[in-house]
Amino acid sequence: ALLDAFNGGASEVDDQGMYPLHYACGNQASKSVVRLLLDANPVAATVADPNGMLPIHYLAKWGPSSSGTTEMLLEANRRVMDVKAFGGMTPLDMAREGDYPEREEVMEALKKGAESVGGGGPT
Repeated sequence: ALLDAFNGGASEVDDQGMYPLHYACGNQASKSVVRLLLDANPVAATVADPNGMLPIHYLAKWGPSSSGTTEMLLEANRRVMDVKAFGGMTPLDMAREGDYPEREEVMEALKKGAESVGGGGPT
């Protein structure tokens, strides 16, 4: 409903340099919300915030709300796998440090994503 009322909302960067997709991924938004934001602004999946974090970093750090959300972000752009946030952490590094129930599932999806990019997978 909000995106219907304010069509450009998914494409607006806030005063913290973040898109709504960053917040959705960092706050375990439902898979349907993440899908709506991706559909409205797919570029947001590839844009880092001022800390060098992409939406996939937030999801890897804090965990998804449901199965399949990680894969959905990777489908938007698999090249995000190797992006390092400030501090040198990739999404997989952040998932390794995560403390949430879906951690192993997220790590597996990230490893598969890395393999599909041709990196042979992280170690």
